[in-house]
Amino acid sequence: MATMNTGLGGPAGYGEGVFSSAAKAAGNNDDGSVFVDVTSVFGGGGMDFFGTSYSGLYVNSNGNITFGSPNTDYQTADLSSVTTPTIAPFFADVNINSGGEIYWDLDPVAGTVTVTWDGVEPYSGSGENSFQVVITSTGDGDFELEFIYEDIQWTNGYGEEAETGVTDGGANDYELPGSGNAGALTGYPDNDFAGGDPDGVAAFTFVDGEPFFSDGIVEGTSGADLLDAAYLDDPDGDMIGAGDDNIFAYDGNDTISGGAGDDTIDAGDGDDLVTWDTGDGSDLIDGGAGDDTLEVTSTAATTSTTLTGDGTGTTSIGSETLDFSDFEEFLFDGDTDDFFDAGADTGGLSVASGGGDDTIHGGSGDDTILGGDGDDLIYGDDPPEPGLWSYQVWDHDFSGANGQAFDAENGTLIGTGTTEDFDSTSIIHDARGSSGDPNDFAVVYTSTLAASETGVFTFSTTSDDGSTIRIFDAEGDPLTWTNQGGSTATYMNNDFHQAATTRSGEVTLEAGQSYTIEVRHWENAGQQVISGTVTSPGGTTEDLADSSMILGPDPGSGDDQIFGGDGADTILGGGGDDTIHTGADDAATGGAGDDYFILDPNTVFGGPGATIFIDGDEDGETDGDTLDFSNFVSASSINFTDAENGSVTLSDGTIVNFSNIENLIICFTLGTLIETPFGARPIEDLRPGDFVLTRDHGPQALRWIGRSTVEGTGALAPIRFERGAFRNNRPLLVSPQHRMIYEGSAATLYFDSPEVLVPAKHLVNGASIAPVEMARVTYIHMLFDHHEVVWANGAPSESFHPGAEGLGAIDGPAREEVFRLFPELRSNPGSYGQTARTVLKGFEARLIAAS
Repeated sequence: MATMNTGLGGPAGYGEGVFSSAAKAAGNNDDGSVFVDVTSVFGGGGMDFFGTSYSGLYVNSNGNITFGSPNTDYQTADLSSVTTPTIAPFFADVNINSGGEIYWDLDPVAGTVTVTWDGVEPYSGSGENSFQVVITSTGDGDFELEFIYEDIQWTNGYGEEAETGVTDGGANDYELPGSGNAGALTGYPDNDFAGGDPDGVAAFTFVDGEPFFSDGIVEGTSGADLLDAAYLDDPDGDMIGAGDDNIFAYDGNDTISGGAGDDTIDAGDGDDLVTWDTGDGSDLIDGGAGDDTLEVTSTAATTSTTLTGDGTGTTSIGSETLDFSDFEEFLFDGDTDDFFDAGADTGGLSVASGGGDDTIHGGSGDDTILGGDGDDLIYGDDPPEPGLWSYQVWDHDFSGANGQAFDAENGTLIGTGTTEDFDSTSIIHDARGSSGDPNDFAVVYTSTLAASETGVFTFSTTSDDGSTIRIFDAEGDPLTWTNQGGSTATYMNNDFHQAATTRSGEVTLEAGQSYTIEVRHWENAGQQVISGTVTSPGGTTEDLADSSMILGPDPGSGDDQIFGGDGADTILGGGGDDTIHTGADDAATGGAGDDYFILDPNTVFGGPGATIFIDGDEDGETDGDTLDFSNFVSASSINFTDAENGSVTLSDGTIVNFSNIENLIICFTLGTLIETPFGARPIEDLRPGDFVLTRDHGPQALRWIGRSTVEGTGALAPIRFERGAFRNNRPLLVSPQHRMIYEGSAATLYFDSPEVLVPAKHLVNGASIAPVEMARVTYIHMLFDHHEVVWANGAPSESFHPGAEGLGAIDGPAREEVFRLFPELRSNPGSYGQTARTVLKGFEARLIAAS
């Protein structure tokens, strides 16, 4: 409900001008008019109302203001019948002799003319109405006009309902919604008038004499707009201010800042940037279609962001809350400690935090995460929830025999979910929608387990009927148990048709390793009893369901891009084939999948005492994990403890410790002949701007060419194709990861494409295609506007593709050269586009090799 402006002086606080005691220009206190000179506010030029400048106005008792002449008539018809230029906040039949007063105030400093009808009564009937007109000069005769309705108790003073709005006394009439409607008029104090102003306030703007009636929406255009406090292109004159704004940006790549107040923003189509800062109020923002970015800047201690769906969620800074939807990228500026949880996002997103010690949880999609400065904790996927188990519920007709735990899957799956305990009875009731004593069911509980010590652990279950425990290693293989009584099996055996009975088994676990644990419980008839314990080698016993070793089920996986930035970061890639950029004092674990680790040249050097820990993890691998050491160390300087583990000291003294790792590099070697429109030329002679023949697009200009020289031994040794091995007309040397075009019926049969790209290392046959060790090898990289197929020594092969792996294989200065040509790659390595052909993984390449 609106409140009229007060504190203006005079007997009631609404100004010194008092209608009942003022000299009348016409009429009396019932139907009368008083002239008010406004030049003290507007200057000698006066105010421009519908193209005519007026030095004064007439305050008329019957709820209106006129220009040029007074109006002592009460309202008897529509506003359109009025022949005098009029501002009508509540044109009716007012009689202040019955009650109430009319005041006015002129404030040259504030630039306002305020006219107040305070508690005025009707000529006929009863009740009190209080409303106000505020006219604010904006210069050159222009002004803003506000109607403020504080209390409306009556709507008809004599014969007709009140009219509201403005008219030029001719053909131009603009009425407020509800004008002439009794029910709507009574509700004016609570009406928002769709103007973005407080309830009970209707606002208009007059520019060059013409009225602009705010619809409360600051509208953009179809172009790329900057919508902030300086934006003036709204068709109705709406502007973004410190109030509660409504902003609709429409099409185009817009930049939007709502400013202070509780704003509602629809960014519309296009790749939009919406900013939200400390002090901007509690806003509601929809990114709309396109690749939209939400930029949050905070000077408070922390920001907290939680996604509840794809690109949708809530951010809070102190008491201010932002509800957002349809955003793909998130930027957090400043040095605050940011918390960002995208666990509910499945579509993939990009998030970049600034300084501060940030905690970032990715979602299950393919995310790009930049930690920025500070000691950050980064999860590529939503981290598991400690103490949580996932479960499956099966209906099955169990018999009275022993040994039926692994028959569950022969039944019907009726439910899945997560739980913090082994309450099989409640789980069955939820799945079946039943109550009472359930029979003939099985529940299979699974979670992730991390051993607290290295040694022999004792697990037990107490169950009616049967139960088992299995533990799987990183390769998915079940561990071997020694069961109570001395027998061995791949599970702890309490798999009997029985009353509640406790049995145990022993299994050896290794500290720091991640395992999958499975607990099965089945019931034929009787009591639904299941519980368990785990005892460590040191003798500590815990309840199994909520043991400190239970990390929770894997929440999902995505192929993430993670940049730790400065500071001592902890990075956990989670599932999927992740690319992780690490620096000094970081600890990075790839998690499941084929992960790619890159030493970031901007942050890798920490000096003596700095250490980097990298663990590829062995879960879910196809081709294995990769650590790119190119341009930092030679192969001979790496100290291997075995084939996948070791350490190396960088040139500044930083130590890199790694485990579960393989290496890779990309591109052609010196001396390779590349086909051009002018014949074959050595690759080292080519320069940017030179044309090269491509298989798909004919002659194409080179955009960039670079080189890297590395040790040519071990996993870094180039792959040699003997003449004719791959249609090459002379021997060809490429890096192990460089991809060659394979043509043949096997490609069509298995991959529905006549041509595919295969990494050279997957084509090795030990004879015509084999690794060749050498002291050093120089690889040369050719980059075009698009990924191309070129001819190298006569063999069709790929050009350089600046994706995450490609960019990681070149040094910092070379990477900056590429970024200058393709600046979008800096924040989005996937923006270069798709590869020229489908790229096969190792197991897919083996299908071709076997054909």
